[in-house]
This record gives sequence, structure tokens and C-alpha cells, in this order.
Amino acid sequence: MPQLPAARVILAILCGSYLLSAGLLTWARLAGNVVPAWKIAGWIITGVIGGVLLIWLSPDRPIVSVAMVLALGPWMLFALIEDARSRHYVIAVVDLAGLFAIGYAIWMIRKK
Repeated sequence: MPQLPAARVILAILCGSYLLSAGLLTWARLAGNVVPAWKIAGWIITGVIGGVLLIWLSPDRPIVSVAMVLALGPWMLFALIEDARSRHYVIAVVDLAGLFAIGYAIWMIRKK
């Protein structure tokens, strides 16, 4: 299935972006900005869970696809809502693109 490698790359990039977000928020916190530790932990945990799920991701395992959506989707939706409320519209658009990418990658894996 040629779509699986592309979907894995998309999801791996997304998982990496979650860890990058955690790093950037940690940097902001160390620089004196108010960033709750639970937000940093949320990015780390969801990024790591997504990375681990990548190992088992395949068209023959729909439960892993569901788990991937449940691991990555809600946190990205939370980020979208938070960024839109904070009027960080450019970042909110990136969050929206992340949600689209999650859906697109899972669709690529699940389509026959």
C-alpha cells in the first residue's frame, strides 16, 4: 500500500511538531513567560503517544488509527481553540492545518 509510507511521514512530522511545541513552550517558560507545566506535559505526552502508535500503524489495524486520532486530535483542537481565543490567528491556522493533516493521513491509511 503506497499511501502508508506517506501517511506515516505526515504523522511523524506532526508528532515531532508536538515535541517542538513542548520545547518552545519550555523555552518561553524559562524566559519568564507564564506557561503552565501541564500544557508542556500535554504536548510531550501526546507527541510521544503518537510516535509510539506509529510503530503499529497499518491498514490492517483500524484500532491503531482510531487511537492515533484520539491521541493527536483533541490536543490539536485544544490548541486551535486556545490560539483563536488568544487572537494568535496565524498559529490557529497552523493548528487547523494540523487537524486536517491528521485526518488526511488517517484517510490515506484507511482508504482502499
